[in-house]
Amino acid sequence: MNVMLLTLRQLGHQVDEQSLDPEYCSAKFSKMTFRESHERLAELFLKYCEVAPLTVQEGAFAAAIAAAILVHDCRDVLSVEKGAALAVFGFVEGTKTAPFPSGSAAPSAPPARRSRPAVKKDPWYKFW
Repeated sequence: MNVMLLTLRQLGHQVDEQSLDPEYCSAKFSKMTFRESHERLAELFLKYCEVAPLTVQEGAFAAAIAAAILVHDCRDVLSVEKGAALAVFGFVEGTKTAPFPSGSAAPSAPPARRSRPAVKKDPWYKFW
């Protein structure tokens, strides 16, 4: 949520937690259930993280930025305060819901991070 709100502020919107439309922080205005969203997006998201390569956490940050850009771009149809509130509702639902199994086998471990070259360091302790 914070990443999305920060991105919206960088795009010129004066929006924070208090300015979100509380009526839109519910399932009332969502066109899809969490399960429907998961079925449409989970495999694509995991594949993108694998190919990019991004960890799942980095992918989540990228998705929050993308949500902010989508809210910004659709502001003529749905106000930023309402769109951001709807996105926050989705974030909250995602954090308290165990993922449903996807159609294909999801990776058992998150994609590997790009590793840095090993640097030899002396231990912080010393035997005498």
